[in-house]
Amino acid sequence: MTTDLVRELSRLDPALRRDTLRAAKAQRHRQIRAAIGLVRSELLADYSDRQAAHIIEDLSRVRHVSGLPPILRAEVLRMLIGEIGTLADMPSFERIRQLIEE
Repeated sequence: MTTDLVRELSRLDPALRRDTLRAAKAQRHRQIRAAIGLVRSELLADYSDRQAAHIIEDLSRVRHVSGLPPILRAEVLRMLIGEIGTLADMPSFERIRQLIEE
């Protein structure tokens, strides 16, 4: 996190800071949802929703996915990181599955 961003947030009125953080959280959720949908449709179309959700969750948690070709594994990770940056706040399997089914 940049010092300038923290300094600017600390100067905001508490209500405005809360609204700003809420808007940032909502934007992050939209980015994650879009990235999951993109990976699902472009790279994991041949897998069931359940399998795709497991693959996305396992890769975002740096767990091995057996049976997934290494090139596909690398491409899924590249696309996710390219779309949303960090994978630290990826949702759980159930939430990923819900997002896929939306």
